[in-house]
Amino acid sequence: MNKKLSIPRLINILSLIVFYLLLNAPIQAQQNNNSEKSLTNLFEEFETAKKLPCGKRDEAIRILKLIIEKYDGELDGDFRFFIKKRFLELQVEEDKCKGTKTATPLAKLFMEFKEAANAPCGQRDKAIQIGKEIYYKFGNDDVAYYVRDKVEKIEAEDKKCKTDNSKDSLKALYENFKAAQLMTCGKRDETIRIGKQIIEKFGGNEQSKFVVEWVKRRILVIESDDKKCRSIDSLETLFGEVRELAKLSCGERDEPISFGKFIIEKFGNDELNREVIDYVKKRVAFLEKDEKTCVPQGDFYEPQKKL
Repeated sequence: MNKKLSIPRLINILSLIVFYLLLNAPIQAQQNNNSEKSLTNLFEEFETAKKLPCGKRDEAIRILKLIIEKYDGELDGDFRFFIKKRFLELQVEEDKCKGTKTATPLAKLFMEFKEAANAPCGQRDKAIQIGKEIYYKFGNDDVAYYVRDKVEKIEAEDKKCKTDNSKDSLKALYENFKAAQLMTCGKRDETIRIGKQIIEKFGGNEQSKFVVEWVKRRILVIESDDKKCRSIDSLETLFGEVRELAKLSCGERDEPISFGKFIIEKFGNDELNREVIDYVKKRVAFLEKDEKTCVPQGDFYEPQKKL
């Protein structure tokens, strides 16, 4: 062997080994340091790391994984679920921001389940399907237990929402309420009864919250207006009320229609005011036809931010 050639080669190899050790020393030190950190310290570090922009939160994910691996058996049930849920959510969020596909199968399914569960009541079959897949595949995980309970709740709610042919279904009652509120002002006790039935029967259903809140507001208006109609005898006062209410935006003119019908019924035989009565009749007919063109169409369960 040529000793002059082997010595420099040996020196190069030793140099590479030293360089490798120096390069990995901080990483090893950090891992050892993390293993010694308390749960409180790790969670504080997570709180800081999660505030970074989407696409730069790998450290937050790494800390959550470390917490799960090291403290899973010591965590309180709710806190353990929170940690695991955020661990899954962050994986998918980071994949979207970075255009990668590193999230675990459970993380992907869980986010798909969350999205599908936000569908309108009666249209969440996909959420139920994904939820059952999660439970069957990952049944021992805390997130899987959560999903199982959520699926049971969704199945019960969707069963009610799908009975649209029943006269007591939310959709049927809602349609009856909308029709009844166009009855003559002062004679809408049936409207109020249907509205209160909706509130009592579906007030606790989160998916029906939008409808129930709208019905509550309408009942207050109807009760107030009906009280006025029962106490007002002046055609001039009622006519002025109709003219003002008719200025409301399309889709919000149930009240002028109801007031107009009240005028027609109460003063229809008043020959001295025939011109006024005829005008009201034409105006009510126009408003009823026009309102049908501006009421939002489609699935009535679909959440709307504004009425």
